[in-house]
Amino acid sequence: MVEAQKQDVKLRKAYFCPLTYFFVTRYSDPGPLYIYLALNIGFCFLAIIVSNGGLTASLSAISGYLSAWLAFTVVYELGYLMNDSLSAERERAKGIKRAGARKPVLTLTYGNWIWLLIVRILILSCVFPFMENQFSIRQCLWVGGAIASMSITFALHNILFPPWRVLTFGGLYASKYLLCIPFLGNSLGVGMFGILAAPLILIQTLAYGGSRVSGNREYRSRNGIILSDMTVCAIFLYLVYAVVLRAASHPDNAMAVWRFILYLVAVDIVYRAISLTRALRSVAGYDGIKYHAHTSYSHDGRMNLGDLRDGMEGHGWRRFYLAEHAEDFDPESYETYREECKRLSSENVRLVPGIEYNVCFQHVLALGLTRFIPVRDDCPEDIIKLYPLAERIVWAHPSVSLRRLYDLKYVWQTLRVGMLCEAVEWNNRKSASTGRNALRSKCVCVALYLIRPGRGLISAEDVHSYEDIKLSA
Repeated sequence: MVEAQKQDVKLRKAYFCPLTYFFVTRYSDPGPLYIYLALNIGFCFLAIIVSNGGLTASLSAISGYLSAWLAFTVVYELGYLMNDSLSAERERAKGIKRAGARKPVLTLTYGNWIWLLIVRILILSCVFPFMENQFSIRQCLWVGGAIASMSITFALHNILFPPWRVLTFGGLYASKYLLCIPFLGNSLGVGMFGILAAPLILIQTLAYGGSRVSGNREYRSRNGIILSDMTVCAIFLYLVYAVVLRAASHPDNAMAVWRFILYLVAVDIVYRAISLTRALRSVAGYDGIKYHAHTSYSHDGRMNLGDLRDGMEGHGWRRFYLAEHAEDFDPESYETYREECKRLSSENVRLVPGIEYNVCFQHVLALGLTRFIPVRDDCPEDIIKLYPLAERIVWAHPSVSLRRLYDLKYVWQTLRVGMLCEAVEWNNRKSASTGRNALRSKCVCVALYLIRPGRGLISAEDVHSYEDIKLSA
């Protein structure tokens, strides 16, 4: 509770400075911030510049859009504060404790709310007179209508429950694009802007809105994958649309769509590069946690649990996630194995039991598995059954056989295994026990991140013996 109160005191500093809470709680991570700036703000800037015939001719419209964005966002931030406060109140009533949650733990007082409203009313009282002097009444009314529709959507968001919240997420994302419409020029009509913005609204709704209302961790872990796939689909749709416009003798409109295509391609490439860079940085750090070990409970393990624990103590490792072979276990023996892991664990050293399954010629780790269940070796969909029982589902030392690329069933099943695993294993070295080369696995990991970014990446050892422990130090 003390830690939660410290966190709330830190967040309270962000309550009273406009836009601070918005970015601290939602966009403190570089990935979501980049997507917000690229697919929303950047896209609207590009639309204004293209529609007004260049940057110089768009300066007045850009200043209007920035003013509208400021007014919109300070009200949008109030919606976040209210939503988070209500969520925290519900969780407190149900006795739910969320470690590391970024939502406020303590309820805001009436005095806090009055101060928050006064500050934001002052901002709005400055923004709208400026817009009234610079722009038409129609543009000001449009911005006010966008803010009002967003407020209504936020109210519905706090009333509705999953899965209906997907609709309110979509409405909130759409409202951000509505701000851009009154500042568009004649070169890009409202209808074409709507066609161009619709795929991006769908992308963000599926990638973030759908993942948040779903209780399935397997779905939530794939929001980055959905984002990248939908961006590729949007680029394809834009290509078709540009070709149709050119065939219909609308070269100006087709050129505008081509600009949006080049922008989205650049955004997608940068997103994949950022995803790969962050993933590689995550495996370079050391936090005292190790993954993927086999003991004498597995047929190829050459050490017992006591040897592993002694090796951990000798190297200062705090936790080791084990992954014994599934073919060596049944529910009864796995329970015995879990009990021994618990008995040998201490406050400083923890052995976490887990299982390595063979699925379609690939290895899938169920780390922290609480109960053993069988998984068919020819059915990737069985992986979904492991999610409620395990801490993490990992595709271990991923590999693709070049000799079997002609086998479409093998290729499809391998893709399914990769899609259904929330993380991928990055092997640090060549295993002394198995002789498996880590270089091929690393190449596959890099290719996976360039093709399908957004996964988790764990640094694993694939330990089978005490000699492997020495090499992992």
